[in-house]
Amino acid sequence: MGLVPRNWDKAHPRFQSPYRSLAVVMVVAFILVLALEGQLGTSVFGWLGTIGVLALLLVYLFTQVAAMKLFGRIGRWRGWQFAIPGLAVILLAYTLWSNIYPVPAAPGNYFPYLVLLWVAIGVVIAIRSPQAASRLGETLMREEA
Repeated sequence: MGLVPRNWDKAHPRFQSPYRSLAVVMVVAFILVLALEGQLGTSVFGWLGTIGVLALLLVYLFTQVAAMKLFGRIGRWRGWQFAIPGLAVILLAYTLWSNIYPVPAAPGNYFPYLVLLWVAIGVVIAIRSPQAASRLGETLMREEA
């Protein structure tokens, strides 16, 4: 797809697993384990879960807004049909806000910034390489079908 080195998607000849990609994930996980040495596993699990939930809340929020915009523009939804996604936007925004305010104690206060950094990296990739982003979208759509 052009977002990672080409040889990362090679399957193992015998086991048919993406062993090179798995090796990269294992190295990153090992670095995280070393960096978080001395922390309780449950704390680290909770931190990573919180980061994931914040990211998902953003994705769900933007998806609802985009769906409302698209279906409104093509005339598929009218009037009252915006009520449920509109309510979803309000509830998602409230949930997101309540997870970042009042500002949680460290390290939780850094999590929203990590999520924003991740989003910014994605935006930069999409802007700098629209062909790669387009191929990624096409591949995901093809796999979904």
